[in-house]
Amino acid sequence: MIEFNYQKTGLISTQVIKAGLSQLEPEIAQMRSALKDQYDSSYASLYCPFDEKLIMQIKQLVTVKRKLKPSLLVVVGIGGSNLGTQAVLHALGLRAIEVVFIDTVDPDKLHVIMMKIDKLLDSGKEILINAVSKSGTTTETVANFKILYSLIKAYRPKTFRDFIIVTTGKDSKLAQIATEEKFDMLAVPENVGGRYSVFSAIGLFPLVLAGVDVDRLLFGARSAVEKSLNDNGSTAASSAVLIYENWKKGSVIHSFFFFATRLEFVGKWYRQLMGESIGKQNQQGDAVGIIPMTSVGSVDLHSVAQLYLAGPHNIYTSFVIVKEFEHHIKVPKVFPKLDFVIDGKYLTDIMHAI
Repeated sequence: MIEFNYQKTGLISTQVIKAGLSQLEPEIAQMRSALKDQYDSSYASLYCPFDEKLIMQIKQLVTVKRKLKPSLLVVVGIGGSNLGTQAVLHALGLRAIEVVFIDTVDPDKLHVIMMKIDKLLDSGKEILINAVSKSGTTTETVANFKILYSLIKAYRPKTFRDFIIVTTGKDSKLAQIATEEKFDMLAVPENVGGRYSVFSAIGLFPLVLAGVDVDRLLFGARSAVEKSLNDNGSTAASSAVLIYENWKKGSVIHSFFFFATRLEFVGKWYRQLMGESIGKQNQQGDAVGIIPMTSVGSVDLHSVAQLYLAGPHNIYTSFVIVKEFEHHIKVPKVFPKLDFVIDGKYLTDIMHAI
């Protein structure tokens, strides 16, 4: 369950919040209506968690690929093609199979990963390559995929096709190559934007293969969609109003401060969601935008918290706290001269207190 507390800290009056929520009602109603159109609207990504046919297709493909007994999954993609997937995997901390993400064309980073792949293939182990690009023409993805394709073809000249999965738009150039080369392919609906695609094949194939319980994940996603579209004061709508109203008051920077290391990639994903969605000209031709930032507690309390809270009043901060951590570690009483009040406390208690 998510608790959203802002009444004493949101810096916006109740009357203004109510007015903002009223302004959002027509947009939310439009989204609610568009959900019935499935993928035939500009809100197509809302339907992804409800697409049971796609979920079944992905599960069947994963079953086939698991028979190859891969020890590594390499996801080749950038931006919307991997940020959401990384966010889920890091947040849950689950890996039935090791997953590495190749996005940038940093040759040093790729060299390290290639050495790892080379060692695995040379020892007789198998890897899977998931090339992800909705357009099929993303420069970084195409370059990295060609390199990895050549590598696995050299090691598995007869069976290399079995180890490649392409996720792309059905009419893209990459889709044409997948058809010609007889690679397994998962299609991304035309109206599903890349940054909103984590519940499409882009995110679901790596997540299922990695061992994530996607049935529970998708149940949560569906519940979030339904609550956001049917509850006028939902977390999504209220948060939108608060960020917007603070932006009007000069808070042009929005910082998500996560008090859990696992959620750092959720922040990196949010940077893309906000940056690509809001950073553009409005209908009047004015350049607008909210600058998204991500911080991790409690580390960044000792680096940027002073700037956020005591510096220029142009930053609006949302604090995200995890109620229950998976592990419970107690601070022992071992040094009498360091007899702090934290002795005997659990790290969870200390984090919550901070």
